[in-house]
Amino acid sequence: MGRGGDLTAVALFDGDEGARSLDGISHEQYFEYPWEQHEHQCSQLCLSCCFEAMDDLRPEEQESLRGYCRRHDIKLRGKNACPHFEVYTPGYLPWSLTERIQEAHLLEAVELCTLLGEELRRLEKEDPDEFWSFLQIPGEHTGPKGRQVVCFEVGEDGMIQMSMIDFPKYRPEYPAAQTDGQVEALKNLKKKKKSGKWGACILLGPARIEEPRPDAPTDAPWFPVILLLVTLSGPSVVTAKISSMRDYPAELAGELVAYMEEMGVPSGIVAVNRRTERFLAGITRMLGIRLTLDESELTVTEAATDFFNQQMRITDPDWDDDDWDDFPDGPDGCRSGGGIPMDPQTLAMLGDPVYLRRLSPEMVLAMDELLRLCGTEDMPEEIVKNIRAEAARRRKLF
Repeated sequence: MGRGGDLTAVALFDGDEGARSLDGISHEQYFEYPWEQHEHQCSQLCLSCCFEAMDDLRPEEQESLRGYCRRHDIKLRGKNACPHFEVYTPGYLPWSLTERIQEAHLLEAVELCTLLGEELRRLEKEDPDEFWSFLQIPGEHTGPKGRQVVCFEVGEDGMIQMSMIDFPKYRPEYPAAQTDGQVEALKNLKKKKKSGKWGACILLGPARIEEPRPDAPTDAPWFPVILLLVTLSGPSVVTAKISSMRDYPAELAGELVAYMEEMGVPSGIVAVNRRTERFLAGITRMLGIRLTLDESELTVTEAATDFFNQQMRITDPDWDDDDWDDFPDGPDGCRSGGGIPMDPQTLAMLGDPVYLRRLSPEMVLAMDELLRLCGTEDMPEEIVKNIRAEAARRRKLF
């Protein structure tokens, strides 16, 4: 990425998995629901090096960079002179690099980009016709084997060589539920009588969580992966189970089995996206539950959209349900999450029990769940009590 002939950033999508991630985010797509777009925009898998102002870096990054410059007698000059290294992982905020190999790969990419930039400047000065011919080369084209992209490599003679390579096609791969620790519970659930029908949706919540996950490869704040269960037989009851992108196959499987032990086993479950269908396939097959995929199941998609919008309204007071397609681009756009707004109007509304009773059950339960996720230290005690009391009242009613 560049501006005015200068290199300003490099994004490195490593290997086939990285290439599939790039393919997935680089194509314009239509999203029917805001939670679909949010997950898409937080799904980059890449390493990044960009050049920014010192004030744009986190305090620990500033300290590290200043120390490195002192040790090597480097003076940073200019507006965007500070290199900023980040790793983008699906479901997490962009964060600091965690492995030496990541640094090595980024260094190689930056060196190649710099070498390519120098060669282009030489061509522009010495052979303008060849320079403009080079700029006309398409970055990609569709050949007999599908999509191909331009590949630059440094040959043994130190010269840049160009070729076309096949580009891996984007195929989302969603994990199945991990049930290794649920064997006995599943055996007991098989004996239970089945009744009723559920809807299910796994979505990525917008409220970032600062507390690191145990044994996680990074301390980056993460977005909760939420399993939303909705009863489709009788009054609609929404239940939310929370985990992280890395741990949800095992954690949400345990939550689902425990919920079935408490509430009973449904005769059928409707999944509204392929991530949910893939997650549930093994468990439903073991328990003899009929699993169907219906991306337009209205009760479930409306509950998921209400849940997502309620979280967005609490984490971002400027959120407009009708303008969700203006959601900021890329994982950086997700950084507006975190924390509960404390403006007087919001406090007055949440402090009024009558106002809370006018809200839908989904909204009340979503607020209660968000308090559990984000903590209550920044919320007045009276408001926390009101929300929790109303959420408890709604659960008893249904």
